[in-house]
Amino acid sequence: MVSRKTWVLVTIGVRVRILGGFGEHGSKTGFEFYSKAKSTHLRHVLADRTGQSLASPGRERLAEAASDPILRDMHHFARDTLDLLGRHLRAGAFQYLAIFASPRMLGLLCKLVPSSLHERTIFTQPGNLVRLPDDELRRVIPKALRTESAI
Repeated sequence: MVSRKTWVLVTIGVRVRILGGFGEHGSKTGFEFYSKAKSTHLRHVLADRTGQSLASPGRERLAEAASDPILRDMHHFARDTLDLLGRHLRAGAFQYLAIFASPRMLGLLCKLVPSSLHERTIFTQPGNLVRLPDDELRRVIPKALRTESAI
């Protein structure tokens, strides 16, 4: 049985869902937000063909532009997500954090997580759960946490 006030972060890199209520003192809160990257790197890179627009970076730089700008946007989004969680942790909104994230995003989060959140992170698992409805997430997450003996 969950006996701590735990929040769960579910993310894929452009969308975040944060669920509360996993603990005896936690309310069943939840909120969601999306990346608001100023760029449209993914659409531009996928639509652009070398030499067909003035913005085309050329063959060698196209491969770099195809991954680096997207990774940069994910990096900023991960940092924003961790900053938000840090503010809520300092405010006492939760005590522990469990993370379910796509493999690439989980890697970024692990690299960027501040020590205050790292100390409170009790579970990490790669996977894409972001599209599950809230009620299904609230059934799946405790099972995963119990299976791993995380809480």
